Amino acid sequence: MFHLLQFRSTMACTTGPPAIENGYVSFSSLHNVTENTPNVWKQWTTLTYKCFRFYALVDSATQTCSAGKWGDTVPRCEYSRTTKSS
Repeated sequence: MFHLLQFRSTMACTTGPPAIENGYVSFSSLHNVTENTPNVWKQWTTLTYKCFRFYALVDSATQTCSAGKWGDTVPRCEYSRTTKSS
């Protein structure tokens, strides 16, 4: 039983998603945060990034918690005079 619990805890992300300059992570809810441990994100939690006004998102807008870590490619926000908001 201990090994099963230990395995399950290693599958969760124990750090929040990576922060990005000129943008933020958009949460529709916090139901994917592990109960009683608000700093632990459940396996397969997918979060969406958005950029501030006048910035455009480059790369994927989402990050997924998989095998205890967030995706390798962190999106970024680049200045764009033609973009009002995302």
